[in-house]
Amino acid sequence: MQAVCAVAKPFAASGARAPRSSSSRAAVVRAAVAGEPEQQPLLARRSVAGLLAAAPVLLPASRALALIPDDDDEELVQKARANRQARLASERQAEQAFSRSARGLDRVLEQELIPVQKAINSLAISGAALEAGDVKAAASALSGSWVRDFQSATEKLSYTDAAKSSAASVLSSLSALEGAAASGSASDAKRGFVATVGSFKAWVSAANIASDLRGL
Repeated sequence: MQAVCAVAKPFAASGARAPRSSSSRAAVVRAAVAGEPEQQPLLARRSVAGLLAAAPVLLPASRALALIPDDDDEELVQKARANRQARLASERQAEQAFSRSARGLDRVLEQELIPVQKAINSLAISGAALEAGDVKAAASALSGSWVRDFQSATEKLSYTDAAKSSAASVLSSLSALEGAAASGSASDAKRGFVATVGSFKAWVSAANIASDLRGL
């Protein structure tokens, strides 16, 4: 009996470690996982630091955009205005075409054409007087309120750039004709009359109103 006990004692006093239980290993894993949140703020701080480091690179680009010359903006504005004017001119011409085909001339267009028709009639009287050698009568026919009314009508009826350019030409020719007739020079007045009629026809064609007038 004593021999059995003697054998058992050395076994119980042995210094060898017993293997860890599963519960002990789980505690170690939980401790390791619990330490991860301490690393997450560090990663976040590193990300913010990276963005702040990149900010000086991004800011000069925004300042460069702010320094774009105003001339570019002005050019865009001018193009937009030109496009708008062209669109309005096209719309107005379409309205005139519709009014002619559907119900004849509308009242607004009729009123705008009255000074133009008066100008044609006055030019015809002036031309007849010059043909007869009466420069004084021609000068009288070229004066009056119809000149001012005709100028106003050209502004209203000139929707396109071509029409505006032609209107300026006919007004210049008409002014030169008036001056020549007032000076009493028959030859100058006749040349001025031919030039005025030619520029008048060019403007009427550019304004697209030739079919609405008589005497040309």
